[in-house]
Amino acid sequence: MSIDERTRWLELFIERTGCYECFNNILGVLDFFSVAQIGQTGTWVSIVDAGILHGIAQGWGLYKGAISSANNWGAEPWKKFFDLYFQFPEGQKPYDRLRPLWAEGENQSTWYGVYVGLERGLVPSQKEAGLLAVTQVYREAVRRNDGSYGVASWYFDPFNPRARELILVSALTYWWGYDLLRGSGPFGPIPVDYSIP
Repeated sequence: MSIDERTRWLELFIERTGCYECFNNILGVLDFFSVAQIGQTGTWVSIVDAGILHGIAQGWGLYKGAISSANNWGAEPWKKFFDLYFQFPEGQKPYDRLRPLWAEGENQSTWYGVYVGLERGLVPSQKEAGLLAVTQVYREAVRRNDGSYGVASWYFDPFNPRARELILVSALTYWWGYDLLRGSGPFGPIPVDYSIP
């Protein structure tokens, strides 16, 4: 699937399941892929991203009883997430309990995608590996988010209605900043003088 097709798939999934606030940050990642023009079908980024969406889909299948087993490592955590999320009506969701389940579902699905990529002989570039590390830090912050991060708690909340925009801007900042610091961006290297005056 292309990035645009994945975005449409996830938007339809959200609409049909009623999990309206659950995946805005993942939509932000897909927006980032589109703007940065990465994640073409068959690339390492594409395979890892597919692992996340695959895990969500299999987790939903387990939750609904449509399937009895799954091969994606994230399927069972996503099932647990859906089990808890849909136990409560809107306005009464236990977000402090949902965030760790969300983080675990995305984490396990991501690593399943990494595994599939390696099985296919795909390895990340240094820049892509850095992006994976940044997302790992994000997921760990989501897992531990109990509201004590102050203003950052809003950022590390997948249920934040602005998560799509926040993730898009953050990912682009990393992606383009990486190039600028390495001198391969549109403006060439950033001059840095390390001498002591």
